[in-house]
This record gives sequence, structure tokens and C-alpha cells, in this order.
Amino acid sequence: SGDTDGDGELDVTETWIYEASYAITQADIDAGEVVNQATATGTAPDQTVVSDDSGTEINNDDPTIIDLCQKPEIVIVKAGVFNDENGDGCSDVDETITYTFTVTNQGNVSLSNIIVDDPLLGG
Repeated sequence: SGDTDGDGELDVTETWIYEASYAITQADIDAGEVVNQATATGTAPDQTVVSDDSGTEINNDDPTIIDLCQKPEIVIVKAGVFNDENGDGCSDVDETITYTFTVTNQGNVSLSNIIVDDPLLGG
């Protein structure tokens, strides 16, 4: 809401309420939380400027912390194609299979140090 009596002044005992939305980023989800603090500033009739940092209660200046759900998940799909190098239509010793590995992040957090390990192919 804001200035309920329309005079542009926050009168003694008057309360103004503001609301705003913030779009969560990938960095926020990776951090697991959003930490934020606002500041209110006003000027008195004698031109003294007063301010206060937001807090979780009226008597503190603790930042607001919103915990975010983290759901790490990885999936791998392996496909193989037989390569008939000599063209005889049948598998022979030393002909090859080409494998393709598709690794996808199915979660909501960034993943690092991705390793594909296949013992058949030497690790």
C-alpha cells in the first residue's frame, strides 16, 4: 500500500506497507538461499535524515534469508553402434562399437566435476 492518507508523509504511528517480487536466479538456487536486506530512509522537518536496515524483528538488523530447495539429479543414457569395418555383415574380432554417452542435469542445481566411467572402455 503506502501513503494511506495521501499527504506524502509517514505520520507518527502510521505504517506503510510495500510489496515486491524477486525472480530467483540459478546462482540463488546453487547457493541454496537468498540473503537480502533493505534500507528505509526518511527526512525529518529539521532536515535530519534517518535510516534503518531491515531486520527479522523491529529490534535487529538481521538480513532476511529465504532457504531454497536444492534437488541435484544426473542421468546418463548410453547408446552403441556396431561398426562393420570389413562390410561382411557380421561381427569379427577387432571390429569396433562406437558408444555415445548423453549426460543430462535433470535437477535444479549446477553440477561440476562430471565423470563418465565405463569399465569396458578402460574407465
